Amino acid sequence: MALTLRDKQLSGTISPHVGNLSFMRFIQLAENQLHGGIPQEFGRLFRLRVLNLSSNALGGKIPANLSYCSDLINISLAGNNLERKIPMDLLSNLKKLEIFYLYTNNFTGESPSSIGNLSSLIRIGFDFNNLEGNLPMEMGLLKRLSFFSAAENKLSGIIPASVFNSSAITVISVAGNSFHGNLPTNIGLTLPNLQVLYVRGNNLYGNFPTSITNASGLEILDLPYNKILSLSANTFGGNVPKIMANLSNQLTELFVGGNQLSGTIPQGFANFVNLIQLGLELNSFSGIIPRDFGKLPNLQGLRLDHNDLSGQIVSALCNNTNLYYLDLSFNHGSLPPEVGKLIHLVDFNVSHNQFAGDIPISLADCSNLENLFMQANFFKGTFPPNLASWKSIQQVDLSSNNLTGPIPKELEKLQYLRYLNLSYNNIEGEIPNTGIFSNARNFGAVYKGRLEKHGNMLVAVKVLDLQKNGASTSFKAECKALRNIRHRNLVSIVSYCSSIDSKDDEFKALLKKLNIAIDVASALQYLHNHCEAEIVHCDLKPSNILLDNGLVAHVGDFGLARLLPKPVNRSSEQEGSSTIAIKGTIGYAAPENGGMSTRRSKKKKKEKYGMGLTASTLGDVYSYGILLLEMITRRRPTDDMFMDELDLHNYVNRALPEQVCEIMKCVISLLKLGLKCSQRLPNDRMHMNEVVSKLHLIKDVFLCVRVHQENLEV
Repeated sequence: MALTLRDKQLSGTISPHVGNLSFMRFIQLAENQLHGGIPQEFGRLFRLRVLNLSSNALGGKIPANLSYCSDLINISLAGNNLERKIPMDLLSNLKKLEIFYLYTNNFTGESPSSIGNLSSLIRIGFDFNNLEGNLPMEMGLLKRLSFFSAAENKLSGIIPASVFNSSAITVISVAGNSFHGNLPTNIGLTLPNLQVLYVRGNNLYGNFPTSITNASGLEILDLPYNKILSLSANTFGGNVPKIMANLSNQLTELFVGGNQLSGTIPQGFANFVNLIQLGLELNSFSGIIPRDFGKLPNLQGLRLDHNDLSGQIVSALCNNTNLYYLDLSFNHGSLPPEVGKLIHLVDFNVSHNQFAGDIPISLADCSNLENLFMQANFFKGTFPPNLASWKSIQQVDLSSNNLTGPIPKELEKLQYLRYLNLSYNNIEGEIPNTGIFSNARNFGAVYKGRLEKHGNMLVAVKVLDLQKNGASTSFKAECKALRNIRHRNLVSIVSYCSSIDSKDDEFKALLKKLNIAIDVASALQYLHNHCEAEIVHCDLKPSNILLDNGLVAHVGDFGLARLLPKPVNRSSEQEGSSTIAIKGTIGYAAPENGGMSTRRSKKKKKEKYGMGLTASTLGDVYSYGILLLEMITRRRPTDDMFMDELDLHNYVNRALPEQVCEIMKCVISLLKLGLKCSQRLPNDRMHMNEVVSKLHLIKDVFLCVRVHQENLEV
């Protein structure tokens, strides 16, 4: 009798009455939406041979009385929410069990030593759980074992040598644990049938055993992020010998990144004709890339980054036309003109090298490029022509080079381009105004520039898009707002300021952030309380905060500003408000102005604008609160993580700790201030007079803490 209902979109719980079907031999309920526990009544199915409940949402523990089902040969419970310890009895009595899959659950405790009683076991997988402690020595008793996976747990200690004595094993995966010690020197002799070895992300050290070359069927060798010093059997830090090239020619994946390997990369890789992925990154390899790398017809991904390689580091690879991922960053050498032969390249990273000369014209032939990183080199000359051929390009970083000439107009046409960094070059000329350059602001974009005829004065240049309705009116409104007001924290018509991205790392120190917060608050305080008519900014956000060379903040972009007449008597409910309709940037606009629509779906990532009914000084206070939270948390209110009922305000409110050390109290005070300013109800927000006073108090406390610490250090 069999119950086979795999992938039938079943939901609900498993009926305990199934336990009455005493002639049941096969239960196949995988890939459904079943929840609840595994019925204890299953223990009565003494004829049961196969139990497959994988890929559901079952919880609780494994019934210990499953051990009564002594005919079981296959237990598959993977991909559920099962928890607690693995029952000892279960592993003591199931002598016929051949397949035991428990991966991707929440099991805890140690791996039971009774696992050695499963003498018929062929495949066992309990990866992606929370098991801890050592692997039991009894693993070596499983002579038929061919597949063993315990990756991504909390296991530690030394991998028992007995694990490597099961000659039938083809797959060993213990990646992502905390194992230490050496791999056995005779691993290739005791495991002649080994096909896959995953040990990445542990604390293994010492020399890698050269006997691995005897595993003639090895297909995947994955060793990254351990402390293996050499692939040889020589002294630590020695050169990598040619024995590496004697590995199985069936090898499809080889990963040895993140170790301490050194010396030159040996010749002989041409033997790996089936190699698809090769990772040698984060080591200390030197010399040139072997020419053999150009003889790997199936190679698709190659990481050589963070080594000390030199020479024309791509010339040897230009024949690998199937290569789609190539990372050569943080090396030395030059970039040959033949790079365009890699026509299938999707990801290309040659950043932080010492490449000089022009960017090869042939690079435009790599029409499948999506991500191109060439920053921090010495490239000179102009941009290569025909960049419009990069129809799929998404990210381009050419910053920190010596490029000259104009920005190519073709970049406007790249519809998928979402990140472009051309900073720290010598480019000049007109900035394109469409595509990624549109810089979706209200009615224009703001760029940094210099006035050569005025002592090379650094200025903020606002470029209006006159094709947008209302652009001219916006410009007039901005001029009117700025015409008769002067304050050290407000941008003037001609300024010494430069814009800065809200996520820039330029001002990491808390004191600098405090000063910037005070500057912005002082500007708003002046607008709200010390002008002839109250001025509401209506669009306070990071891109409208400009910093001069001394990191003094200036509030700019008054295109949406509103002038509010001061009534003689007003209640708190009427605090600085007008019935003039306003717009504001989503995420920064107050809820009463439509700002709550930041709670969006994943598909709506672009900055949009909310429409409200009133212009209010308390709306500026809300925007300031969000700005303050963003400065401290470095999360934008429009980040993808904020949707449904979670926004930046609630995120900080939930995460705010109650007790912190003295230096962190200033940060917490700033966060609390941001929360008070960004309350949903206007009447619950502080006024800018209170905000400025509070900020100065926080700064004084912070400076006292610093002085106290400096005195202790002296």
